[in-house]
Formats: sequence, C-alpha cells, structure tokens
Amino acid sequence: MQVKETPKVEQLRATSGDGLIEILVSSVCDPFEFYVQIVGVCSVQLDKLVEDMTTFYEQENNRIKPDPEKV
Repeated sequence: MQVKETPKVEQLRATSGDGLIEILVSSVCDPFEFYVQIVGVCSVQLDKLVEDMTTFYEQENNRIKPDPEKV
C-alpha cells in the first residue's frame, strides 16, 4: 500500500476587496490532489517569463547539451 505525503498547502489571501481570489487550475491529478496558480500581476509576469524563455530556447544555439558524465 502506497502512503501519500501530506500535501504542501499555501495560504491563499483575497486579492480584491470582495474577498475573492482569482485562480487558474493548472493541473489535476485526482479530486484530492490539484494545483492552482493565482491570477493577477504576478501571473502576468510569469506568463511573460515563460514566453521569453520559450523564444530563447527555440533557437538551436541557445540550447545547452550537457555532457552526461558531468551532470
């Protein structure tokens, strides 16, 4: 029998005056294990970072191929 770890939980705080938190469900493993991202200013910054990284790594000369012996 596999025993699951106690999940790590982040305290969510309202991001607006109405007491609501806008979130995006990013992954669902099962009804008891799911992951969300808070939507807001920080999520826009994260989206921009992901976009910039994708653009950067789409260029072949920016991809590093490490030597497996040194990893």
